[in-house]
Amino acid sequence: MNDDVTGQACQPNGCGATSKWALLIPAIEQIVATTQTRVNWGLKFFPDTDNRCGVSPNIAVPIGPGSSDAIALAIMARTSANGGVTNGGQTPTRVVETAAADVLSTVADTNPKFILLATDGIPNCLTTTNILADDSAGAINAVSTAAGRGFATFVVGIATGINPQTEVTLSQMAVAGGRPRSGSPEYYPVASTDELLATLDGIVGQAGMCTLGIGQPPPGGSLDAIDVRGDGAPIARDVAHVSGWDYADPGHTSIALFGAPCTALRNATVQQITIVFRCP
Repeated sequence: MNDDVTGQACQPNGCGATSKWALLIPAIEQIVATTQTRVNWGLKFFPDTDNRCGVSPNIAVPIGPGSSDAIALAIMARTSANGGVTNGGQTPTRVVETAAADVLSTVADTNPKFILLATDGIPNCLTTTNILADDSAGAINAVSTAAGRGFATFVVGIATGINPQTEVTLSQMAVAGGRPRSGSPEYYPVASTDELLATLDGIVGQAGMCTLGIGQPPPGGSLDAIDVRGDGAPIARDVAHVSGWDYADPGHTSIALFGAPCTALRNATVQQITIVFRCP
């Protein structure tokens, strides 16, 4: 995160005000501040125990309402005097994804829960003795496992388009996480503060509008026997999460729309989503 958006390092103290970290800060702070009344945000850095691969089970800011000030303070505490990040470290994506899912599993409310993963490079920290070793497979598996636990992941790449291998890995992670971007690449690539702000705003809107509670089934009905319709037209279930609907949590108490149905709902070309329980 201390390199600039072209991937160049600035010696000896990082790129400061032109670093990827500096690009990230204003967008994160603004989107959290403007959505904190409808999104319960939390924050976790990675690494967070050293400048190598260390990831603790704790989070910098607990998940909850009205957290923008706490998040801004936590970010400030990790920002160096020149505007870069202190203890930038490596990219232990596998470990932090698992830690984030573990934290979400302790949140008892029934709101839909998501992981927003912002990263600037290929996952590494495969072993403690070879911290630069590629851990793409481990990261993809961790994202898939989190999605299986009911915590879909939106993957955002901060100026990662310069590396084709990173593009492939982050796209695979996005698909495994259950909330890929429509088009190619499947993850959300950004290279400026304005692009990141627009991307985060879209992700928040998609997460909020395209995840719907099912409600209680009638006597004899089942949460596993439903049909979904948009303005009366059937919407097919799509477990690949490309275009259609699928259950959004392990208990099948909510659904998520993907691809064209989600876009239609957000653009108001579809006015009403109806969930119908089939006759027992």
